[in-house]
Amino acid sequence: MESVQQETMIEDVSTLTRKPYAKRLAIFSGRYTEESFLSLIIAPFTICLNPAVLWSVVTLSFATAWQVVISFVLSQVFSAPPFLLSTAQIGYIYAGPVAGALIGAAICGLLSDPIAEICARKNNGIYEPEFRLFLVVGMALFMGLGFFLFGNLIEAGKSPVVAGVTWGISLVGFQFCSTAMGTYMVDGYKTISIEVFIIGMIFKNFLFFGFTFFINDWIAAWGPARMFNCIGGIQLGICALTIPMYIYGKRCRHAFGHHGVPHDEKSSVAVTEAAS
Repeated sequence: MESVQQETMIEDVSTLTRKPYAKRLAIFSGRYTEESFLSLIIAPFTICLNPAVLWSVVTLSFATAWQVVISFVLSQVFSAPPFLLSTAQIGYIYAGPVAGALIGAAICGLLSDPIAEICARKNNGIYEPEFRLFLVVGMALFMGLGFFLFGNLIEAGKSPVVAGVTWGISLVGFQFCSTAMGTYMVDGYKTISIEVFIIGMIFKNFLFFGFTFFINDWIAAWGPARMFNCIGGIQLGICALTIPMYIYGKRCRHAFGHHGVPHDEKSSVAVTEAAS
């Protein structure tokens, strides 16, 4: 029976022909869904009725926004006394966040799945997407530490190298944030994950645009230490919102028709071996 089904699938696939190159360049290539155009337009906004979506969008957007804020004020701070750095020297500071992002990505890649698997085993073999949220602990630790150190060390006149390192520390925390948000929304809300990322990009763009009107005046009025202490405090407060999300996330998923999935290591291995 299985061989017959496989042969039927192979025959169906073999009948598909690739479109010519010129047709693949066409601006419009037809409809790929039966949903109305209006429903596709409003879908990213209607899903904001889901508290988990709002939490995800706000958490990731502000975590991203603070990194953009540093870029906004970097030249303002380091081109003035006592640093008096040139344009090229200011650019070298970006080596810190690049290194931090790479290190954070590697750490999250090593921790994300093992943490979820351990939690699933503790949960009688049932995997819940909320297990992905434990990475937010790393987000709070590294982002809070990075922002607090960044502002206070700059105000103390420490080396720009130290500023680059502390900025890199905050980028490690940002990777924890993006990994936690991304995996949680894909695992818990797979059917609307695309809309979630779309509305997240829209919110972030408006947030960045709004910040441009006051960020430079803010640091000039408050100074780096006070400003980044405030940013660090706001970020920790946003991270604390993950606690009720972890507690009530399962109820939220059930209310919106999304559930956990069984986690059976033996069956997963069997499926993997069969696919290979």
